Amino acid sequence: MTGPHFWTTIRGVRSTAGWIAAWAILVAGPGAGRAQTEDQAEDSRAPLAEADDTIARGHFLRGQASFDAGDYAVALQEFERAFELSERPVLLYNIATSADRLRRTDRAIEAFEAYLDALPGADNRGQVIARLEVLREARARELSLQSRQEEQQRTHRRNVMLGVVAGVIGAGVLALTLGLTLRDRPPPYEQGDHGVVFALERP
Repeated sequence: MTGPHFWTTIRGVRSTAGWIAAWAILVAGPGAGRAQTEDQAEDSRAPLAEADDTIARGHFLRGQASFDAGDYAVALQEFERAFELSERPVLLYNIATSADRLRRTDRAIEAFEAYLDALPGADNRGQVIARLEVLREARARELSLQSRQEEQQRTHRRNVMLGVVAGVIGAGVLALTLGLTLRDRPPPYEQGDHGVVFALERP
């Protein structure tokens, strides 16, 4: 997948309407996508206070810098915060891409799906769908492996428990056997003088 979508501005724009018009999508790396049109940008977010928009843009820029530096955990946090404040659906792509780099498959799938639902006409829709298929297959393999490991752990615990039970039963049987054996043995001689009688037979 390509890098995050970038928040671009027009020098001197200060109003909320100006920020909306200045919103664009640029896909980083080779084959960068086309900038989003003003109409698409305006339709892609709900109205919000100018202060929140400015704060959101700050989070976005920090997320972009962190992503470029390879610090995807911080990038994810910043993009999440920017989305909370601005509700710009394009940020869902940034969130998904950062989560994907961190191998947080569930979050990446969730964000990519939300991105496609919010922007069904996105230029990179085909790319996102292809990546979603890969992530879903990877998640299915993870769940299968996890299920097998859990079953192996359960089997191991059962075997250990059976071994303990067998050991207890075996010890009980051994004790019982020894008890019976000792009971059947003749009592020891008492202390004292013990004579020996010889019988002489006549010729």
